[in-house]
Amino acid sequence: MTTQAKRITRTIGRQALGTRLARALALALALLLPAAAAPASEAVPAGYVLEDLEGGLRLDFEGETVFETTPPGMLLFARITGPHDMNDDGILELVIYERIGRSVARLTVFSLAPEGPEMLMQSSGMAAKMRAFESITEDSDLSALLAQATPGREDAELDLRAMPQPEPEEAAAGAWRTTAGTWEEGFAAKMGWVVPTYSETEYAAMLFRCPDNGDPFWVEPLIFHDRREEVPRRVLLELDGTPVALPVAPQMDDPRSDQWYAIGTLPRDTALFSQMAEAESIVMHYADLAPFPMTGGAAAPEQREQIARFIAMCGL
Repeated sequence: MTTQAKRITRTIGRQALGTRLARALALALALLLPAAAAPASEAVPAGYVLEDLEGGLRLDFEGETVFETTPPGMLLFARITGPHDMNDDGILELVIYERIGRSVARLTVFSLAPEGPEMLMQSSGMAAKMRAFESITEDSDLSALLAQATPGREDAELDLRAMPQPEPEEAAAGAWRTTAGTWEEGFAAKMGWVVPTYSETEYAAMLFRCPDNGDPFWVEPLIFHDRREEVPRRVLLELDGTPVALPVAPQMDDPRSDQWYAIGTLPRDTALFSQMAEAESIVMHYADLAPFPMTGGAAAPEQREQIARFIAMCGL
């Protein structure tokens, strides 16, 4: 295992997981957002129009729409900070936080330059993990945080044949374990890989969650990175030799620790879990780390039962 990436775990127990869920992250950047619900303080620059919508807003520039919040049917609320110079560069910034359903939140930051708007960043994440970021003020300096969100120079898609193939890790006896979610978390169920010799109460290597409102599945390869650009854009699960690509994106785990990890989503009609139930061997290929061996439902009845339970609890 490299020094740049470390295996991490997710505690199954409600109390420890609740602590983790309270920690902040966003797929590209974590920012604190306000309780205010409407554009404030400074006037919008010439050429720009901010129009209030039902529970949200639309941003126009020279008669063309450049941004609109999520449609009312999906948007629970939107919180707006600015326009205000939060980079101390003489240009106004606009921060828009959207709560989309019970399980998703989205953050967008615009720079309202005279020649036209620039989207400085846009990222989505689990609403439960973004709640801590709802108190940014117009006096906040965004420059330091935005610098951390600069995309890496390389954004190549992973291909199993092109990936480095270090020696696989020694297989440790493990199993898939499914647990029920809670209303506070907003998840119907969670399924992750557990290695009892290490811990019987923590997930290791991979975690799946299904929101209780039908939103897409969350995919979490449990690996920490010191820098954003180290996070891959895809992870591969090899099911009995057949690779399945899982798109992921960088997520900040805690701005105080400057740690990042990968997170992604899967559509609710995905066939992945049915395939896992029928597979005997499952191997996770993650960047340049050694392949991580796991097993599927065909390896043991107990494995199949846990995967089937997750499928049933998620209403697939």
